Amino acid sequence: MPEEAYELLAPQSVAIACPITEGGLRDLVLLQVANHFGPLTPAEKDTLAACLPAALELLATCFRRVRNKYYQLDGHVRLNPYHSGQYCLFLHFLTRALFESVSAPRSLCDRVYYLNRVMHAVDLFYESGLPDIFFLEHPLGSCMGRASYSDYLLFFQGCTVGGRKNEHPVLGRKIVLFTGAKILGRSRVGDNTVLAANACVSNQDVPGNCIVFGSSPSLVLKPLPENFFAEYFDDAQ
Repeated sequence: MPEEAYELLAPQSVAIACPITEGGLRDLVLLQVANHFGPLTPAEKDTLAACLPAALELLATCFRRVRNKYYQLDGHVRLNPYHSGQYCLFLHFLTRALFESVSAPRSLCDRVYYLNRVMHAVDLFYESGLPDIFFLEHPLGSCMGRASYSDYLLFFQGCTVGGRKNEHPVLGRKIVLFTGAKILGRSRVGDNTVLAANACVSNQDVPGNCIVFGSSPSLVLKPLPENFFAEYFDDAQ
């Protein structure tokens, strides 16, 4: 199958290879939001367009550290709006850019966030504190709730991070949650930690540099293979 032609979008720091122009990307989001939630006002359209460069800058910072062949093209960061994982991350960074803008109404943030949930069946709330560098694979059914996150987070389908009784987890750098894994409540998870499929850490600390099996309070910790994260992230130091 022949490769599509790609435009080079140009936010502040790095060019992004994309099969549609920045204007086409803007119009795609506007159309999708309008189809689900009704037409936007002219002021809302202008606000979303004004926040698009900041969203692309956030995306470029993230994607340039992701070691996945679909996220790079000929030495450039790649954004394909028809790749569901990439577009999911783009919509998340757009909600963040809107939320951080002094001119964006809260309802516009909510609509783009809700659009992401509708399209990708994943909950990435713009106030949950997700890091600048994270990656997702087939994330259907995952919810990344309020927590203290750090860079180089990866999660798969059916994963949950969230609080219990107003106590929220603290995650170190380089954390992977495989299918069905959970980090809940008053839990501190150290750097370089992998949660195996269906592992559940709840109101318990994990020291780091390990693979976690089972459920709290009876977790089983095993040594982490050397260079485990090099498969997923570039220069994750």
